[in-house]
Amino acid sequence: MEVAHTDILLGAIYVPPQTLPPIELFKVFKGKEFFLFGAANTSGVAISNWIKESGFEGIFPSTAISKRSDAVIDFAVGHSAEDWTTEVVDIGTSDHCQILYSSPFLTEKHVDFRKTNWTIFTFFLKCVFQYWNAFVYNIDEPAFFILFSKFLKVLWDRVSTYETVLKYRPPWPPYLVSLAKQVNSMRQEHAKIAMTALEEYSKDILLPVNVDKTKIMLYI
Repeated sequence: MEVAHTDILLGAIYVPPQTLPPIELFKVFKGKEFFLFGAANTSGVAISNWIKESGFEGIFPSTAISKRSDAVIDFAVGHSAEDWTTEVVDIGTSDHCQILYSSPFLTEKHVDFRKTNWTIFTFFLKCVFQYWNAFVYNIDEPAFFILFSKFLKVLWDRVSTYETVLKYRPPWPPYLVSLAKQVNSMRQEHAKIAMTALEEYSKDILLPVNVDKTKIMLYI
């Protein structure tokens, strides 16, 4: 990732239960600016010792993210944790919540951001799944992964646009989408109740209500 003409190494790793993390692979990051995000279920002691010995810093949430215990499953490790903040969002799987990381990096006004339509990206992958699943048996593994990687890159480019930082708006997270739907549903329910009451009051002989004018005042 390039931010303000500075290259930063980003990575992600998942450590399955009952296995140790491949710490030997991380030695290449020594002396470099990097941030590694991952999840570890049973290797917390090994990672803690590695962080202390290597001089790296951990970026941990302030509260537990596991829904079954006080364990911190997801976290990040980097050359520095200065000015990073974390927020535990009460959504995710049945096992644990999600973490929202906020970095201290700034960007320039004229930088372009890639904005990807992940809905179309996922839909297209589902459409061509059977083709790639059959094609994998007719070609050797290295060639397949080279072709499939190129395909993913081309597909990613086709469903993406580039927006300037002033116009760029990241996609809403699922919990905000759900909240917006709930608010719209409640507003529609309120509008139905209000319209029913307006129709009743419009029939009042002594104090009739102008339905059209009242609708504008109530924004329904």
